[in-house]
Amino acid sequence: MITYDRLFIGGSWVEPSNPELLDSASPHDRSVVGRVVQARPADIDCAVAAARASFEAGVCTAMTHVGVSVRRPRARTSCGRGMRRP
Repeated sequence: MITYDRLFIGGSWVEPSNPELLDSASPHDRSVVGRVVQARPADIDCAVAAARASFEAGVCTAMTHVGVSVRRPRARTSCGRGMRRP
């Protein structure tokens, strides 16, 4: 079972304002698969401040740099190998 007892804020793992852990349940059978710390309002304020500072510093830019490649689906031949469409 995985336990996350810290929060990832501003690029690093930090101690939460309250160390209380919550069970994380599997959606398949509701069994406990991990434990996570519950963020409190003070932790959320810290995360928002870190995100705002990062944005204002220019670390977060437009998504144009991601370089998403969109291709047409390949036609299938009877043997299952792909052929490019014109």
